[in-house]
Amino acid sequence: MGIVYIILIVIAFVLLLVFAFDAKVKLVFDTDRNDMHLSVNWIYPFIKGTVSIENWHPAIDVYIFRMHLFKKTIKAGSNGILSRGKKSGKGIRKTDLLKIFNLKEISINTKYGFTNPSATGIACGAFNTASQFINIDSLSQIPDFMSAHDYIYFDAEASVNLGASLTNLIKYYRNRRNLQWIKTQA
Repeated sequence: MGIVYIILIVIAFVLLLVFAFDAKVKLVFDTDRNDMHLSVNWIYPFIKGTVSIENWHPAIDVYIFRMHLFKKTIKAGSNGILSRGKKSGKGIRKTDLLKIFNLKEISINTKYGFTNPSATGIACGAFNTASQFINIDSLSQIPDFMSAHDYIYFDAEASVNLGASLTNLIKYYRNRRNLQWIKTQA
């Protein structure tokens, strides 16, 4: 019986930590080095997760206390959380992700240049316009109008509360299930 109490206390402590501490999310996209990866740190070095592109497939690495726990390659067409089949209706709409994961302290750094200066100007205007519609705390962009080659470097950082995101995800699935039930009744 004492082991059950210890397990319940550990679960309650982890749930308290999930709601108390935000996770740091960092996305890097670099066309010069052909690199794109996403990293999520929660109470670093406690848990770290990275998503990178390897052999044209996303690969997830999970670390606990800087020790590599596992690596999994996501295959195309798998029944993942983002997949939406025509008949199944399962998964999350990609447009709803920003509502579910309530991002805070968003910071974006961009460096880009194109051989055509007008394309660089259009990209600069597009970044400025997009920043007006998204709640961004810090936006730094360095357009290179005299670039000899085309490149884009995009570095974004944000904080997300995993506990609040988990409750939003549960509410999302509960609402979708209720909507599907209403559709079947009509």
